[in-house]
Amino acid sequence: MNVEICAWGRSWTVALEAGTRRLGGGPLDGIRIPGLPAGVLELALEDGSIRMRALQQVQVGRVAYPRDAERLLLGGERVTLAPEVWLSLPTAALPPPPATRVVLRGLVAAADAAPQGRAELIVVAGPELGRRVPLASGKVTLGRGAQAHVRVRDRSISRIHAVLESVGSEYLLLDAGGTNGLYLNGARVSRPALLLHGDVVTLGRSHLAFQTWGPRALPRPAAALRPRESLLIGLSTGMALAGLGVVLAMSH
Repeated sequence: MNVEICAWGRSWTVALEAGTRRLGGGPLDGIRIPGLPAGVLELALEDGSIRMRALQQVQVGRVAYPRDAERLLLGGERVTLAPEVWLSLPTAALPPPPATRVVLRGLVAAADAAPQGRAELIVVAGPELGRRVPLASGKVTLGRGAQAHVRVRDRSISRIHAVLESVGSEYLLLDAGGTNGLYLNGARVSRPALLLHGDVVTLGRSHLAFQTWGPRALPRPAAALRPRESLLIGLSTGMALAGLGVVLAMSH
């Protein structure tokens, strides 16, 4: 399994093997990027899936993850470690995580395979990390209550927190008035929002990635996902200059 690292204009590929690797600028980091603080991130490869644990604040897309946050990484996603430093996964790098069979009152297809042209939600962070929820046409409610079509076992969300509604081959996300708000790619949702492939919906502590298949499977433009510098780990000018001569050191 390969990941691509880009630091201060230079890029290279790192091959991951089963197990856990720590990434940072320290001498004990298995994947070393001079100029970064020691121990920024842990990457764990298991059963064809990559999970990260943030040792310092990082971002995936536009969503910030604090220290000790765990997240499942999907193909095509970018993890920003510092300004001008990130790692990315090839779009087709990862198979989907093992399916979790769900019954959603007839509104979803079997969890073993998503139908062509349809979509699913993958819990990439939160209490049910790794769960997959294939979606079919119609209106689907999300929340922790028994009446929700998709019941998310997260006490920080409302009984009915959000609504997904299919319109043709597209899906709209609507806020159902959840107590802690509804977020799309880190921004508060205040009106119906069109979901695109790779978008991340946040409900309380749960982060759900929207994945779709078929001709509408287009990701949000990269410019719209540019990380917010105010949420990134700051580096001194000296660190940035040191990164210009970055050398990859792999320990085994």
